Amino acid sequence: KLLASELAQPDGVRALPGTVLDEPLGIACGVGAVRLVRLQKAGGKPLSVEDFLRGTPLPPGTVIA
Repeated sequence: KLLASELAQPDGVRALPGTVLDEPLGIACGVGAVRLVRLQKAGGKPLSVEDFLRGTPLPPGTVIA
């Protein structure tokens, strides 16, 4: 579950939507990109993106659904 995000790049992103662009977890969108800030895995507690990435690495170039 996505609990918090912020606008990372309003335009100029050249990647398929859902592509991890950089750390800490910038994600390409149809237009621009968002940076994920706080996440929660199913059945888990809310985590900062840094804590989430310690247990679930998502290197740049990974495509998420």
